[in-house]
Amino acid sequence: MEEQTSFVDALRAKYCDDDAENGGCESFVQITVFGGNSRRRPRGDSAGEDGGRVSGGDGGDESVPELDYLKSVVLYNSRISHAAIPSVGLSSLCPNVHDLDLSGNLLGSWNEVMTILKHLPRLKFVNLSSNPLGNCEIARNEDIPCPIEDLVLNDTKVTWSEVAALSRLMPKLKQLHLCKNDYNAIDLSDEVVADTLRHLRLLALNNNHIKRWDEVAKLKSLPQLHTLVLLENPLEDVYYKQTHPEAPPESSDKQAEAHGSEDAQACFHGNKANEEKNQSAEESDDAACCEQQAASKDKDNVVDSNLQHVVDDKQDSQPSQNDDCQPLVGMNVEGRVVEDAVEGSPGYVSLERAGGNAKEESGDLESARSRPSEDSEKCNKTGTTEPTDIQSSGSKEQESADPAFPALESLCVTGTSLSDWKHLQELRHFPSLHSIKIKKIPLLESWDEADRRKVAVACLPSIKLLNGSEITPEEREKSERHFVRVFVDHEQPPARLEELVQKYGKLKPLYQVDISRGYKEFMELRFIYGGRCIHQGQIRMVESVKQLKKFCSDLIDTSPRMVKLYHMTQDPDTNEPVMDELFLDSLPMSRFDLKDGDEILIDLKKGQNFKGPEPLWEPGIKLAP
Repeated sequence: MEEQTSFVDALRAKYCDDDAENGGCESFVQITVFGGNSRRRPRGDSAGEDGGRVSGGDGGDESVPELDYLKSVVLYNSRISHAAIPSVGLSSLCPNVHDLDLSGNLLGSWNEVMTILKHLPRLKFVNLSSNPLGNCEIARNEDIPCPIEDLVLNDTKVTWSEVAALSRLMPKLKQLHLCKNDYNAIDLSDEVVADTLRHLRLLALNNNHIKRWDEVAKLKSLPQLHTLVLLENPLEDVYYKQTHPEAPPESSDKQAEAHGSEDAQACFHGNKANEEKNQSAEESDDAACCEQQAASKDKDNVVDSNLQHVVDDKQDSQPSQNDDCQPLVGMNVEGRVVEDAVEGSPGYVSLERAGGNAKEESGDLESARSRPSEDSEKCNKTGTTEPTDIQSSGSKEQESADPAFPALESLCVTGTSLSDWKHLQELRHFPSLHSIKIKKIPLLESWDEADRRKVAVACLPSIKLLNGSEITPEEREKSERHFVRVFVDHEQPPARLEELVQKYGKLKPLYQVDISRGYKEFMELRFIYGGRCIHQGQIRMVESVKQLKKFCSDLIDTSPRMVKLYHMTQDPDTNEPVMDELFLDSLPMSRFDLKDGDEILIDLKKGQNFKGPEPLWEPGIKLAP
């Protein structure tokens, strides 16, 4: 059986200088340091907030704690199984500890852990990783005076109920690490999460078994959650709102627009009947309203097309209450918006009460789009139409007022199983997200490292930091252009492509240049003058064009200033032979893509005298521009 020890014994064994440890040594050297912080301070020094003098355990004499200087305690893998705190506590031993690392020990009871924590009133960081603390009961009446802000419970197999209980005992908890605990779900309700983890700023869930974003979404109401780490989880999807996990955001708007037009149409035909009936006969009017709708179906379609441009689907606020002296804005039978309309006239539809100085028609239209019509509200009260769409508008208002993950700025999904472009698209909707780590996912594994970053940058327009590196405006533009070139001819391109095509147009893919041939120091070239080969040999490619002209002038016995050189090549588009002039004397010949067996044509500048024979050849080949 493995030997076990207590927390106090392990602490003394590592940090205390007991004379008993040196009792068997004949040669012992004692070193005293003056004017600095030694491992043990002299008994007369003052320390701590109250002068550092605390009463001893036996005689009551004032003395400095033995480990008063100690701020950080690391007892990793020390076989600690229990606390064994003395009756006088730890105030005479180490009262100023801020950081405590007890990872890799044998603590199997929360009672022992709480005993240690209660006697360290200044503790802020605690690491309990790799202690067998799973499925252990936590007393709810425990009182932990220390302001713990950072708690590490990696590889402890603690349950979520234990996490919630600990969070209640540590109300100042800001950082929580729950890695390697075999979680496949967050087994807490939304209410418990919001109640117990409301001050949490960082949550690390590395190396667990969470597959669905539905579980992660239980954290969406945490108002201060700044960083969420999901490294090495088999996460298969990401979405911002549960209302559209599988569709782009525009789809829900179009559906709402269609439903909104149906509500407006129903209200249009039921308005007059509802005004003529009193409240006691409202239920009987429903059937009459439906018959009226069926009788005037053709007329409804005409009016509905006009209403669709005026009544917006996002009518979620209440109409103005001060409507006694305000002009009415309505719609006549022809579908036109008019001011000073007579309420109750044939075909009248009330859009809003015009307010303030909004006299222009454009201002009235914009106001009508932002608020529901008075008759739409009446129509819902009488039950003429189903109120589901207006309730949906209210829910949208609630969602906008309480956004999911409102403070989330950093997200790590490295090593997850994301494999669809729509999941990257969803990351755009998180309101505060600007930093993301997204390496080693199936979606990007087929790309090389450079292209992988480019397509990720192009898909995430709101992200400022990708994998820890800042995204500059220049990099974003290059990445977006690259994205268009890659996917412009793709059969099923990502939805982001349409936005970028509108921004940059349909860019053509870049030509693929084969550079696998590699660099050669020497090339076998043929020199042509007067229609015949006058020399063939190895030429060093690092030599400049000026040196090549000097070599060619010696071949034809003339001055280098009179020589013009051309490299025979082919047009890449038409495959026609062209000549590329070697015009810049300072350039090396390696810049002109010379190959073994290529020809260098020698020509003379017009009007120049030379010593050699007249050339028998005149260029009959098109010159490269």
